Amino acid sequence: MWYLDRIVISSKSFPMKYWDKFVRRKTRQKFRDQVDEETLNAVLGEERSAGDSSFDYRYTCWLWIGVILTNGQFLYRVNYLFCSAAGVFWSPFFYAFHLIDVVLSFPMLKAILQSVTHNLQQLILTIMMTLVVVYLYTVVAFNFFRKFYVQEGEEGEEPDRKCHNMLTCFIFHFYAGVRAGGGIGDELESPYGDDLEYPRMLYDISFFFFVIVILLAIMQGTIASRRILVSPD
Repeated sequence: MWYLDRIVISSKSFPMKYWDKFVRRKTRQKFRDQVDEETLNAVLGEERSAGDSSFDYRYTCWLWIGVILTNGQFLYRVNYLFCSAAGVFWSPFFYAFHLIDVVLSFPMLKAILQSVTHNLQQLILTIMMTLVVVYLYTVVAFNFFRKFYVQEGEEGEEPDRKCHNMLTCFIFHFYAGVRAGGGIGDELESPYGDDLEYPRMLYDISFFFFVIVILLAIMQGTIASRRILVSPD
């Protein structure tokens, strides 16, 4: 994370305290025959300083936020412990979380899970882009095609309006339109014979092309490409 890197770099104790433990181990293994122990301790920031008792808040912030709270194994074990306690004191259904151990026990299943988690940032950005595109289509529908979103109810019932305000219109587009195999057009009344027949057809086809074909394909391709890279031999 770039903002955590800036905290570390501007710290007064950088780089003495910020050596990764695995880097320290590799460094010691490589140079233990060439450099004495005291020099290695000084380089790796492990020497004891009796006179310096100052508190480096940037190091503490980096340690907890940048290392501990972003460590997947740590967060997994914390959730594991929480679900165990919740299963004992609240509901046994929380024990279902422990079945994830089955996934982590097999390299193939673990690779499938990593295909999603390793590209999480790219997936989130793609979802945000999808939200923006769907919102643009919502604006067009709310201003020009609102009558197609009204479904007449049975006798004595009020009509079901899917687009009577921007919020409900956006929710309907994202919930029903993205899930529909043919786009938002599958969820609306047919435009045949209406004055807006051709604009509605263009609207439905463009929604299908940009949202269903392109954006959803980007998400699937991101997961699939990572799946190929992390799959075990």
